[in-house]
Amino acid sequence: MERFLSRKIELRWLIAVIILMLLLSWAFGWMVFHRASGGQRFGPVAAAAVTIAKVPTTVKQILSGELLLDQHEVKAEFDEPFGFTFARTPANPQYVLVSRYNGDIGWSVVELYREGEGAPLHRWTFDDPQTFAFEGGNGFSKPPLEGDSSSLRTQHPVLMADGSIILNNHYGALYRVNACGTPYWVNAEFAFHHSTEMSPDGTIWTPGTAPTPVKGYGWGPNTFDDHIVQLNPDGEILYAKSVLEMLVDAGLENRAYDYDNAVLDPLHLNDIEPVTFDGEIAKRGDVLLSIGHLNMALLFRPSTDKVIWHSQDRIMHQHDVDMLAPDVISMYDNRRKTAERGAPIVLGTNELVRFELPGREAESFFREQMQSMDIRSFNQSLTDLIPGAGRMIEETSRARLIKFGEDGSLDWVFVNRSDNGKLWIMNWSRYIPKAQGDAALKALQAAGC
Repeated sequence: MERFLSRKIELRWLIAVIILMLLLSWAFGWMVFHRASGGQRFGPVAAAAVTIAKVPTTVKQILSGELLLDQHEVKAEFDEPFGFTFARTPANPQYVLVSRYNGDIGWSVVELYREGEGAPLHRWTFDDPQTFAFEGGNGFSKPPLEGDSSSLRTQHPVLMADGSIILNNHYGALYRVNACGTPYWVNAEFAFHHSTEMSPDGTIWTPGTAPTPVKGYGWGPNTFDDHIVQLNPDGEILYAKSVLEMLVDAGLENRAYDYDNAVLDPLHLNDIEPVTFDGEIAKRGDVLLSIGHLNMALLFRPSTDKVIWHSQDRIMHQHDVDMLAPDVISMYDNRRKTAERGAPIVLGTNELVRFELPGREAESFFREQMQSMDIRSFNQSLTDLIPGAGRMIEETSRARLIKFGEDGSLDWVFVNRSDNGKLWIMNWSRYIPKAQGDAALKALQAAGC
């Protein structure tokens, strides 16, 4: 070793090595910059370069506790045990369809509860990777599930009258399973994600992503091109529209850039809400969109392929848009921004924001309740309202469901905690009206699963 270290190196070789290292450093930096700017050249090599560049930040976040090694584990600062903690008996009990990652068994479950009771009436379990780890969008899944059922999320299930549920894997396939958990059908034409909503006409609306962006605007072939997708209850697509194309048609394409850069996930469509009231502006058959990365609410009319209204007022990385009354819209506003070191933070607490069309200024409401329970999920989350029964809020990234009665007072809290005390992500639960829950429960009991 001493002899090796004492060997002389010719100056020309030293210069050649230095030049090679400079060229490699330049190439590495350029690939990281190219991929971070939304470019797709060099495929997995550029992706690997970005991963390597993130190593110091990732290690720091793990050591500080900011980043959890299990993608389903979450952090929060409350002490309630697993399950329901009742502040009072609900005055008008409905049903709760709880969708969550079960940290004790290592995969996601969906459970139907009667409000006011602590034990589930029925459970759908998604533990078979050969049955449930569906990819979507011709392999365009985020991340690829690769047959691992522990990686899937039972995202925003819709409860049907026959006891079946329709749900997606969150950037995977959309599928319907019966009361016993056997799939009826699977649709993998898109990578479906976030919300699943039923229209009054019985059709399903859900976001679907595929790498097919509008050409000529700088979006690469792997850009997340979010679509609004309408399906019938048998899983057949009736209508699909690219949101990028929608913005281009409306002259709003400039909104889909980070400054002047085309990025990989320019939109992040996270909810589609069918309009259920006829108003002066919004009509039945229209759909409301929440476009998270644009801080945008948008009203679209599929019958004419036209954008009717949009707003970027007040909201910050919002989720879950709802129709409260004719031409009155509410949004779940996460109030999220990205801090200087890259960790997402919430400005204060989450808020509910009301828009009255066509042009009244957006305003916050239900603020006292949000603040009293310190509701501040940095990502996802939703709210469901049943007139006469109250409002349920899911704090997705903080493992809680919180229900307020019609008078605004707290009814109960559900916490998704495992036996070892850890908290686990929620998968977009749903507050179910009593009549709908009664019909589904009857079918579930008849199924004998």
